[in-house]
Amino acid sequence: MKLSDHLAKAQHRVEKSRRIIEQQRERIARLRAAGHETSTSEKVLATLERSHTALEHGLAAMLKEQPGD
Repeated sequence: MKLSDHLAKAQHRVEKSRRIIEQQRERIARLRAAGHETSTSEKVLATLERSHTALEHGLAAMLKEQPGD
């Protein structure tokens, strides 16, 4: 697989991760508005955010490896 293919996959994963995090934030807001406990959902969000950071770092490293134009 070429670097450009890996880069495209990494970008897709980062974008998907952003969407999942936003969905989790919305879920927490709905739970909170309904008076439900949110600590477990907030822990899940924290885990998602850590994973997202790792994906972003991986993407940044790949971009550094990409040959210049």
